[in-house]
Amino acid sequence: MPYEEVQFFTEDGISLTGWFIPQSSGGRASRRVVVCCHPYNNSKSNLLGVARGLWDRRYSVFMFDFRSFADTKTQQSVGFLEQRDCRSAILAAKGRAPEDAKVALVGASMGGAVALMVGHEEGAAGGVVGVATDCAFGQLTAVPGPRNSLGARLEGRVMATVRFPRPLAAAAVQLADWLNPWCYGYALSEVSPVTAVAREGADVPLLLIHADHDEVVPVSQAHAIYSAASCAQKDLVVMQHCHHVGCFFQDRARYVKLLADFFDSAFAAAEGSVGTG
Repeated sequence: MPYEEVQFFTEDGISLTGWFIPQSSGGRASRRVVVCCHPYNNSKSNLLGVARGLWDRRYSVFMFDFRSFADTKTQQSVGFLEQRDCRSAILAAKGRAPEDAKVALVGASMGGAVALMVGHEEGAAGGVVGVATDCAFGQLTAVPGPRNSLGARLEGRVMATVRFPRPLAAAAVQLADWLNPWCYGYALSEVSPVTAVAREGADVPLLLIHADHDEVVPVSQAHAIYSAASCAQKDLVVMQHCHHVGCFFQDRARYVKLLADFFDSAFAAAEGSVGTG
């Protein structure tokens, strides 16, 4: 795939890098661009297989690294600060596409959560025509919550690291949520895609793909997002015999077809006609 390496800056001045992979039809640059948001502690290259599948379906693709991979070490989070990265990536992608181009988002795990929050914040008015996710979480924490919740996983990490009993570990996680606004400017509970998709007027088409055996983000999180979503067009596909962000590798052809068919529909609806752009 031909690509252009792109440097861009976030609203808080962080320098990030991306790859713009242009597509064309009949000599005209595609007006359909998909921005890819990678999982936590992975880089943009994690989604290269997805990008290739979408490019083969005539989409231009913009892949970028979240701030955890910035050239200069900087503060990162799990889905809060990264929303700034995604918003800036959308602008960078639009800057390399035709003036009337529209954008869709696809993201995996944390990247999916970021895509949900930014996509439903930007909405159609911001040129985002659809959001597709793979194993995205609905809420960063759920304390108190069931033992398989993300909050409980944080408790487990505290227990393993400092050898706290579970009640003290739960209290430590809750304390972190209380202190986070003072230390970092946001509460962990603010990272809530399930709240973003429920927002009135957030009518952005939504495709949720989730693994049935996801041990990191239980499939119940996907059902919660789906139930809360206020959009008219939404779909949830639970892929069998898959673990966290393993759906693409389980059945690549089906996975790419799910994404491409969804984006075909979302872009066509936004453009008011069927075509490949």
